[in-house]
Amino acid sequence: MNLYLIRHGESTWNRENRIQGNSDPGLSALGRSQAVILAKGFKKMQIDRLYSSPLARSIQTARPIAQALGLKIIRREHLKEIGLGEWENKTPDEINGLYDSKFKRWLRFGPSKIDIPGSEPVAHFRKRVDRQFAEIIKENIEKDNIV
Repeated sequence: MNLYLIRHGESTWNRENRIQGNSDPGLSALGRSQAVILAKGFKKMQIDRLYSSPLARSIQTARPIAQALGLKIIRREHLKEIGLGEWENKTPDEINGLYDSKFKRWLRFGPSKIDIPGSEPVAHFRKRVDRQFAEIIKENIEKDNIV
């Protein structure tokens, strides 16, 4: 089995350099174009199933692939990005100003070393995503290509 992992196209918040986490901005115009280009790349492949986080930016990235291949998008809540609590919808500069340079320390020391108010613990996120991938693999053990 081949498991293809795709990051969503550029979101409106990526364009503004805002932290997203579980917040739900959609794709920017560039992100929508990126999704269409991505779909063209998959069009020549035999893809058996297409999974996505339910977040708008993920669904909007998956939709052109689904349309190109005649697949339905299987939404999985547990594929959502990590929740980043009070940092969501803020820029790194805003976070550094409000939280004593925590964003700089987060980049330097890693996500599991810095406490973000209201965030999902990194260990919980990892366990959630690992379980979801194990389930997807188990469901598709006889399949060739999963996105």
